[in-house]
Amino acid sequence: MPSWIRPSDGLWDDLTNWSGGIPDAEGAIANFNFFNQTTALTVFVPNANTMSIGRLNINNSSAGMIFRGNGTSATNYSWLAFDQLPGSAAAVNHNSTGALTFSSEGALRLLLNDETIFNAASTGTISILCPIAGTGKLTKSCLLYTSPSPRDRTRS
Repeated sequence: MPSWIRPSDGLWDDLTNWSGGIPDAEGAIANFNFFNQTTALTVFVPNANTMSIGRLNINNSSAGMIFRGNGTSATNYSWLAFDQLPGSAAAVNHNSTGALTFSSEGALRLLLNDETIFNAASTGTISILCPIAGTGKLTKSCLLYTSPSPRDRTRS
């Protein structure tokens, strides 16, 4: 399973940034596991190109992650496509207290070819600041806390 190994900013399509190969195929899994990261990490999606994955896993303690394009032209977009194998949804799993941002900088675009579920840890945030295209549905999954609950009203 491909895992990002560079402890700093880098290009998605640079093989030296990955262990297990560059994730770029239908159903591919991209792992970002940093537990000692103290500053936000920026990953640049290549200009005028489409990188396809089925699942994006972000696991870090508190630093944020930013995905952005590597282009300068509004006509040469950098696409991050969510393409899962038939029978399941694509997913973004953000297990961090930091912010996950899909930035419009560098002409990044998200392409949802399949239903894509965005999961965030209870203290993490996901911001999509770039355009979204495709025929897939975006689903947000989160924990819902309500207060007070009916059992909180019962006095003992």
